[in-house]
Amino acid sequence: MDETRKELEERLVELRSEYQEALSDTRNLEDPQFQNGSIDPSQVRLNALQTEIKQIEKKLNELEE
Repeated sequence: MDETRKELEERLVELRSEYQEALSDTRNLEDPQFQNGSIDPSQVRLNALQTEIKQIEKKLNELEE
């Protein structure tokens, strides 16, 4: 179980770093909420990263209990 926790923590750090990098790349793009087209691929990636981060945080919280 300790290995799983360590792996989850390492993955969480990686995801947060990747999220910050993706976020900095999208700062110059327009907000897709104000466009009449499809969602920007970078926004889809940010949403996917957020979802995975939340899932790992939930797993870590469950391990603490």
